[in-house]
Amino acid sequence: MLTIEKFYELKHKWKTETGGLSITYHKIKNENYQEIIAMGEQAILFILTDLKENGSEGWHEALHTLTKEQPVIKEHFGRLDEVALDWLKWGHEKGLISFDEKDKRIWDLEQGIDEAKTMISFLYNCLMFPDHWKHGYPNQTLSVLKQLEKLH
Repeated sequence: MLTIEKFYELKHKWKTETGGLSITYHKIKNENYQEIIAMGEQAILFILTDLKENGSEGWHEALHTLTKEQPVIKEHFGRLDEVALDWLKWGHEKGLISFDEKDKRIWDLEQGIDEAKTMISFLYNCLMFPDHWKHGYPNQTLSVLKQLEKLH
């Protein structure tokens, strides 16, 4: 049986072991991630609660595997904050978690702050290491440019 303590222990191990990985496939194939999925339906509430409290953590594949559902809007794929929000709305509609407008506003603010920090860090690196954005991270560059376009 999965307890909340066991869930957070597995999550911590998963994050520690995969923190430096950029390829989703390797993250979701991690034994700790797979052990959470193996716990079955009881993991869904823990994952949704963690998603609500800690933001987009890469739980989409686990939730999809566990629920056999796909509440994520096609246009949201690739944008972790929107994927997470779609799952939170799904969890609320199923009566698994509370998620009202106040929660959404707080969550949106926290996600906005995280995105701003990421953009600032990335732009700083682009200034300090000009070849960084040209050769090494075209997808991240495009993502940052899209975010900046939204703000403009």
